[in-house]
Amino acid sequence: MLAVVGDSTAMALDPGFVDLAHRRGWGYVLAAKEGCAISGLPFMLHYPQPPLPGQADCAKDPDGRLHRMLDTYHPSIVFALSHQDRLDYVAPDGTMVSRRAPQWPDGVHAALRHFAEQVTQTGAVLVTPGLLPDTTSAKACLEPHPDPKACAGFPATANPTDAILNSVYGQVAGEVPGVRLVAMQERICPNGTCPMVIDGLVVRYDGVHFTPQGARWFVSRMEPQLVDAALPR
Repeated sequence: MLAVVGDSTAMALDPGFVDLAHRRGWGYVLAAKEGCAISGLPFMLHYPQPPLPGQADCAKDPDGRLHRMLDTYHPSIVFALSHQDRLDYVAPDGTMVSRRAPQWPDGVHAALRHFAEQVTQTGAVLVTPGLLPDTTSAKACLEPHPDPKACAGFPATANPTDAILNSVYGQVAGEVPGVRLVAMQERICPNGTCPMVIDGLVVRYDGVHFTPQGARWFVSRMEPQLVDAALPR
């Protein structure tokens, strides 16, 4: 059984995971929810404004929501993807923490490690690509002969927060047995840049969310690593 958790970026991968489940004969449940970070922290889209109602709802009972899924479906693999975890957040003591603050990584690390421990304590393997860098998004890229300047991919290192967060993911993977980081950064950002169109496909239409074709492309290229995660150890 494969379960997918996270926010709308994870939800957008559903067409790819449906195809994967059919190919492999796996059970599959989509347990992601729009706006819900996997860390369970209340994130702020517009710092220092408080979390939006949907973000606040996501942070009310993330442990309960996760355990209801784990106890109901008993997945052997949990795939996690979230774009929200790169934002500013409200700490458990109520203080607002900017992503530029030195304590920002510590709070995210504690929350992600807690999430990982809850998943792996059930015997499931937690698989994540970490944070995927944003890609370009421009209508000009859809033209038959697009302007190379208009469609040049963003540098994979354009957002320094991404590198910090992926370092945290690596730290958690090193600390919690049963956590697997799948290497997909180079697929999304070949040659160090992150374009809108890869292999002739619009992979992410707005730079963040996958198109149905992009979801199938992404999951099919991640499939060997997911199959490896499913193997008994």
